[in-house]
Amino acid sequence: MTMPNNEKAIIAGFKTMRDAEQALEALKKLPVVDMRVNRMSEHPIEELDTDPQNAITGDFPGLANAVYNTVMDLNSSVLVNADPSASGLSDGGGDNNIGTDVVLTVVVNEDQFAQAKQIVQQHGGQF
Repeated sequence: MTMPNNEKAIIAGFKTMRDAEQALEALKKLPVVDMRVNRMSEHPIEELDTDPQNAITGDFPGLANAVYNTVMDLNSSVLVNADPSASGLSDGGGDNNIGTDVVLTVVVNEDQFAQAKQIVQQHGGQF
């Protein structure tokens, strides 16, 4: 599916859902064709069975089980433990996009594109 010639899309990453939602609210003042906010992850919580674990009993294979409050096997847990979102050992420092897991997608008419892009950037959106 292709976009009409008079429309442009913006796809921007945010570090927090709050910043993305504030940008979304500001964008509603423009004649927007479509927009949405989604959280992206290598390990979506929806894919994992939720079952609270007890760290005192040792009944979980790793940190990710406690952080995500889920049940997963040892192999999966080791992989998920290595992710910065579980360990918290990376703040995304500098110019990389670690921790930018919220995505705002907006489609606007071409004549509103510059203004929409400016709004997204003002709220911390990264392209």
